[in-house]
Amino acid sequence: MVEKGIARLRKILQTSDVPGSDSLRLTLTLTLAHVLLHGVPDNQWTPLAHHSNASDTLTKRGRNTPTLKKYETVFYPCNKVEEALLSLLISQALLYKEGCVSLHSEENTEYELTRKRCHALLNMLVSLLAKFSQYRPLADTIEKFLKFSHSDEHICKQFGLALISAQQYARGAAALEKCHSGDIPISLVLAKVYIRHLQRYQDAIDLCAECLAALTPATQFMKSRILL
Repeated sequence: MVEKGIARLRKILQTSDVPGSDSLRLTLTLTLAHVLLHGVPDNQWTPLAHHSNASDTLTKRGRNTPTLKKYETVFYPCNKVEEALLSLLISQALLYKEGCVSLHSEENTEYELTRKRCHALLNMLVSLLAKFSQYRPLADTIEKFLKFSHSDEHICKQFGLALISAQQYARGAAALEKCHSGDIPISLVLAKVYIRHLQRYQDAIDLCAECLAALTPATQFMKSRILL
């Protein structure tokens, strides 16, 4: 069933653009990436079929039926990771366009939907790119979304952590300083950066003191780590 669903998603995504299809295409690319990353083992991934015949079209063609896209040179993913990354990059381009539009929209629900899609995309990108230590491209990607969602704490935290992983400690610390309040694990990461890379020892001590004061019965297990 999963293979049939992936084949259907691929078929739809290969069709040419029609008016108003960007939102649908964004949903499909995010869905395809999610299924590939979380529902398909590496040894069960099926390569895309190569369309060498220019007459390949949808079986039923009506007046408003889209046709398969045709290009002189086409990139075919060689494995599951490449196809998932390609889907996420397409989603990124569509989502950035949608975000710029919804930012100026009076409909709050539209912007909220864009924000949730942005979170889903970034979570998959983080899990995929971090596996291959591609932190600089990840930070660059997240930075683009900050242009229309600069107040989003989740995106801000992802940006700061990506910068720190890319060894851009000063920028990463500056990003986390805006969103670490109330988040003890993020505060501890920030304190570690202060001590090991920025020599801001007093700031680190003050931050750890804040974490100790913010402990609750549910987070008492972190006390020893904070004291270290």
